[in-house]
Amino acid sequence: MAGIGVALADGHALVRQALCALLRNRAGLYVVVEAGSVTEAMASASVAPVDLVVYDPCTVPDGGREAMGRICRGAPALRLVVLTGDSRESSVRDALCAGARAYALKSSGLDALLTALREASAGRYWFDAAITRRDPEAYAAELCSAHDDPCRRLTAREREVMRLVAA
Repeated sequence: MAGIGVALADGHALVRQALCALLRNRAGLYVVVEAGSVTEAMASASVAPVDLVVYDPCTVPDGGREAMGRICRGAPALRLVVLTGDSRESSVRDALCAGARAYALKSSGLDALLTALREASAGRYWFDAAITRRDPEAYAAELCSAHDDPCRRLTAREREVMRLVAA
């Protein structure tokens, strides 16, 4: 099949089934597998051509940052798209640092998800407008660099106090 192959992993069967129905009618996209866990999705993805893994780390039993990292390490060519209800910056940061290319919220519409899928498939970062309206590449770089060095998240005054305490 030509187009973007998608593996869906969500702990809610109704959400998976609805996403499959919506994506099956979109030109350029096809659902390869729907699964209730990352392990199940990755096992199925290993026998069929998958370009994107769309999953909610909050609903699958083997979700979380470790699972995202496992996806990205196990199949570096796969693009990871997080589709979740969790809009916390710490969750976005964890997803990015584990290798996600797009972060979409379930509260957004289908057009937002389709944009996330296409952007991630092209290798670009994409974030839901409720997360940020900034340039996606710059936002991703900032979040990941702040994750690498916790001191970068401190204000100038907080850094000054830390220097005084250390002296």
